[in-house]
Amino acid sequence: MEPKDRPDERPLILIVDDETEHRVLLSRILRRNYRIAEAADGEEALAFATREPVDLTLVDQRMPGMSGIAFLERLKEERPDTIRFLVTAFSDVAVLKEAINRANVYRFVPKPVEPEALRLDIRRAIEHRDTQRMLLRAQKMAVLGRLSASVVHDLRNYLQVIKGTPYFLRRSGDERLERVARRLEEVELAMEDLIEELLAMARGRKPNYRTTEVALSDVVEKIVAQCRNMADFSDRSVVVEIEGEIPTLPLSRNRVERMLQNLLLNAAQATQGGGEIRVRLSRSASDRLELRIIDDGGGIPPEWGERIFDPFFTTKAQGGAGLGLAIARAVAEAHGASLTYESPPGGGTSFVVTFPLSGRETLPSQAEGDPPSE
Repeated sequence: MEPKDRPDERPLILIVDDETEHRVLLSRILRRNYRIAEAADGEEALAFATREPVDLTLVDQRMPGMSGIAFLERLKEERPDTIRFLVTAFSDVAVLKEAINRANVYRFVPKPVEPEALRLDIRRAIEHRDTQRMLLRAQKMAVLGRLSASVVHDLRNYLQVIKGTPYFLRRSGDERLERVARRLEEVELAMEDLIEELLAMARGRKPNYRTTEVALSDVVEKIVAQCRNMADFSDRSVVVEIEGEIPTLPLSRNRVERMLQNLLLNAAQATQGGGEIRVRLSRSASDRLELRIIDDGGGIPPEWGERIFDPFFTTKAQGGAGLGLAIARAVAEAHGASLTYESPPGGGTSFVVTFPLSGRETLPSQAEGDPPSE
């Protein structure tokens, strides 16, 4: 049985008509397969569409005040991804041309409405929209694949230089050079995981990391300490909360560190100067380990949705590659975890990494400020 609080993910259709009976009729035709919202005029509909991402609008042309075409023209500016249907009892060619030129109307629905034809048109319109999004994502992944091939080629050349160096450093017997050799070996492993990550993302599969038993609390303490010394965090407070006993997990330590760093940098960019970021690590009652990064920034607009995890999706005017969250989710999923987000109205966002547990041995949690174990 599905949980009762599972969100309704059906497409949302906004019906705009000044006649109550016609709104009720359209709602009855469509409500079985779609979420329905209603508005009696263009202004009310625009106010709703500004707050909520709407998949498709079904609007009557003849309304007092703002006409259907005028509403759809403004909606196109506010919500360009929303599919626009115009309902009209008239076959005036001038009206139809105006609707196409000004509002990019996807489909005209003649009155009286034929229920089966309307359902079919809406289903096809949403399928077409979803297909276009999939094609766009595929194009982005193709670009990423070509880029990855070039980057991987160069990284492997550099890696060959690094691989033989620790052997020669250790021959000196110098303890300082021994430490350098160990660090180079760590860099070598990190680069090999990065190569695997790039290839996996480009080919649409999960990365195959090498793992060791890792205390995630150590990772949190280490990365937060590093971030506190970075310029992006100079005027932001980062608070660590580690609750209860935290189990060890089989992880690729350097990739999980990279994932957490990406999420913290994302939180810093979303938080105004003087804001606070909280990193909370806890074990849930459902036997899962939850890593939550919470910021008090402006929040994520609902219309962005899951696109924030798409490669190259960015809202930064300059300097952002749009790969940070895509890489973070790829790392999480490669470890059998999930990465989701919560951004309620009013601001603030939580990114949540959830690791499933299977009765693993637990380690005592560390208080903030304690040095991580070696």
